[in-house]
Amino acid sequence: PALALLVCGLTSLGLAADLPPGIEQKSSQNIPYLSGGVSEEERDMLRHVDGDYNVKLMFAAKDGSFFSEVNVTIQDQQGKKVLEAVSNGPWFYTKLVPGKYIVMAQVQGQTHQQSAEVSQQKQTHLQFY
Repeated sequence: PALALLVCGLTSLGLAADLPPGIEQKSSQNIPYLSGGVSEEERDMLRHVDGDYNVKLMFAAKDGSFFSEVNVTIQDQQGKKVLEAVSNGPWFYTKLVPGKYIVMAQVQGQTHQQSAEVSQQKQTHLQFY
């Protein structure tokens, strides 16, 4: 376990150098996350780190336009908040411990909620319209 933590720590440190300007990995309650993708260039750069996160959220209007400044709250099955953050773009990435979660996205005064089952084997992808 200690080696795994060290590897994860070193990996997350290495990621920061590969991120586009203005996008930085942050954390909420020791859960790493990053967001962005306002421009096509940012989205292209974020695609390079896509596989490093097991959860990807996307925020868009039904007409296809993207949202930013989205309040994101993730709760575990017991209703405990495990992450609370603001997405600075339409794409939001995080690394969660495998399990079941409730993901809430609040934008323009409306809250949308989805259930998510997160695993280590594949990325969980949720879209909020």
